[in-house]
Amino acid sequence: MEYFVDIKRLIDTMRERHSSELKEYQTKLLAKQPKPKYSTELLNYRKIQEHLAKAKDYNQAHKMKVKADNLESHEREKWSKQKQQEMSQQETKFKQGKLQELTALQKRIQTGREEQKKQRQVELDR
Repeated sequence: MEYFVDIKRLIDTMRERHSSELKEYQTKLLAKQPKPKYSTELLNYRKIQEHLAKAKDYNQAHKMKVKADNLESHEREKWSKQKQQEMSQQETKFKQGKLQELTALQKRIQTGREEQKKQRQVELDR
């Protein structure tokens, strides 16, 4: 009976450890998020906007700013979706590794049970 309590404790401990490791991993993924790299087109729009503003052509500078803002929001959205997908894939891979670890523990436990049964049967046969 004590054997089963130990097994339950082992599995619970592993699950708790996996949960805390997953939280740490997610935090690490969020912390290392790089800044988005904008397209040359957007950077050119910003330069043109800056030059127009310096030349005091505020109307054209405003039009260029609106154009650049729209492109920037589109690129940020695209970048954000891509990063979310990458993080999701990395998290899934991490979870699969932990699931394999848990499965390996359960197999070791099952093997231990079978060994105990064999030993008991040998002792009973004696």
